[in-house]
Amino acid sequence: MEKGIFKNLIRIAQVMADTFGRNCEVAVHDLANLDKSLIYIAGNITKRKPGAPITDLVVRVLHQEGDQAQDM
Repeated sequence: MEKGIFKNLIRIAQVMADTFGRNCEVAVHDLANLDKSLIYIAGNITKRKPGAPITDLVVRVLHQEGDQAQDM
């Protein structure tokens, strides 16, 4: 994916987290490398950091729904 898209997604993630407050966490993943897919996280609910792998929940949804998977 183009890096410019990630810049926009990161901005959107931060705005969403700021809007919904401290009980919100928004993660941006690059699915090109599932072992280090987390490229940005706004909020601190799960204590994950950039460079973390994708979660089992997302892997399950991707396996079940493929390209039709909805954002969560």
